[in-house]
Amino acid sequence: MAMACFALSSSAQMRQNSDYIYLFNDSIVNADRVTLRPSIYGTLQIRADSRQIPLNQVKFINNRDGFFATTDKMSILQPSSFAERVIEGKVNLFQSVPDELFMRDRWHRNEYVRGSTPALYMYYNKGNGDLKKVRYATLVEDLSDNKESIDLLTAYRKNTNTSKILYASAGVSIVAGLVSFLTAGSKNHANFVPKLGKQANFTPSFIFLGLSPALALGGYLTQLSGRQKLERAIDSYNK
Repeated sequence: MAMACFALSSSAQMRQNSDYIYLFNDSIVNADRVTLRPSIYGTLQIRADSRQIPLNQVKFINNRDGFFATTDKMSILQPSSFAERVIEGKVNLFQSVPDELFMRDRWHRNEYVRGSTPALYMYYNKGNGDLKKVRYATLVEDLSDNKESIDLLTAYRKNTNTSKILYASAGVSIVAGLVSFLTAGSKNHANFVPKLGKQANFTPSFIFLGLSPALALGGYLTQLSGRQKLERAIDSYNK
């Protein structure tokens, strides 16, 4: 009995770690190799060995490159149709991966997913449930039974809001710098032969334009810090 149970457990573990496709109807397509490859039209296609699987039927993909979820149904404006799982547990965290990275080697994709660049789109789910976009309101509800996670999510929201303000300020600073530059230039052009000491003053323009990169960098670093707090909140919940 013990040997039989061990054999069944080992077989199940091997199947769990093998390549497979999880469909929206909760059925599983096992394969020796599941691949994501560009079609002749430049779009990605999913293959289980030699069999092509329609993308609209696929919920999750597990292969030697990682575990992926399809996200093309989440938003018609979304530029990516796949997200890679970056945290696994009671709550799984996914990061969007642009389609073009699947047409390159695995190293470039891993650098994008596990690098220091905050993703434009983040998702999460529980078990094999449907993906949800990472939003403070839904996360607080789903992680409400863990105080440490809630505290980290509160800090994550503060970082996110601050990052948006800094990015917006950087944009305003660029516009203000350009307007100031054009205004000063037009005044200088109107006085084609300016009097001595009456040259146009471009100092405010350069201040605004120089301030913009600093604000953008602050927004990036704040966003990155928020991403780290989000991961810590989910890690805490998964303990």
